[in-house]
Amino acid sequence: MLAYSCPQLYHPTVQSYVCITGLFKVQFDAGRSYFRVILPAHPQHVVINAVRESAHLWAIGERHAAVANLEAATRRVPHAGALLAQIIEYKMTLGESQAAESLLASVEANPLISDKHLPYLALARVFLDQQNPRRASEILARVPPPARAEDVVELALLYKRSGRYQQAHKIFAANYDLIKDNPKAVHEYAQTKYKLSEPSQTRDFSTRKRLIRDEVELLRRAIQLSDNDVRCAWCWYDLARALAWLRSPATEVLQAYSKALELLPDEPRFKESYESWRQRNR
Repeated sequence: MLAYSCPQLYHPTVQSYVCITGLFKVQFDAGRSYFRVILPAHPQHVVINAVRESAHLWAIGERHAAVANLEAATRRVPHAGALLAQIIEYKMTLGESQAAESLLASVEANPLISDKHLPYLALARVFLDQQNPRRASEILARVPPPARAEDVVELALLYKRSGRYQQAHKIFAANYDLIKDNPKAVHEYAQTKYKLSEPSQTRDFSTRKRLIRDEVELLRRAIQLSDNDVRCAWCWYDLARALAWLRSPATEVLQAYSKALELLPDEPRFKESYESWRQRNR
């Protein structure tokens, strides 16, 4: 039998004695007829519960309570990047931009923060939502590299949204093995190639043609992977435009437009693009 001793405190509420150690508590009744071991919650469990509870509070309009709940959780798990990221996002939405940026500065200076990239992504995302790509780009230039595939995709998408297409392309290309089975990521990668092929990005015709050909291959893969009609429709639409640019056979372009319109018949951009292509190819 393992024996040990520890400080004991009488707990009047439950009329029992509590043995306190650095890792757990063992609760005895006064007559020592039973004991109960109380283990602390895993830090990740604290983070998940706090984020969920704050999301609920935020949804019902208790916005300051949502922030306060997260801040209370950081006192238990002070180095959780996920908690700090959510606080930054909420504070920015509440108009407390100075507090949000000060919090990011404290994250930047603290080497112990886990998932350190998340607060950067949160702040950059809000700046993009507020139509401030310049500030978003400044934040993204300092973000530590993420390790998980979903965070890699998020970083690339934020670069894409901020107009930094070369950086987005670099991340997609370097992590293609991680994203190749994700239809959203593959589609976004294809759209990034299209953006890079625009004259404002490159005037070399052979480079533009190569990028569009790569886009076509990625779009075909995204269509095969996706089981979402809306995403498939946009993939077919992008494919139609890419095939038209490459001067592919009219039957291939028409098939792509037809698939897009079949899935989203009321999308005006599909109709306008199709009519424009049809007029040019009479």
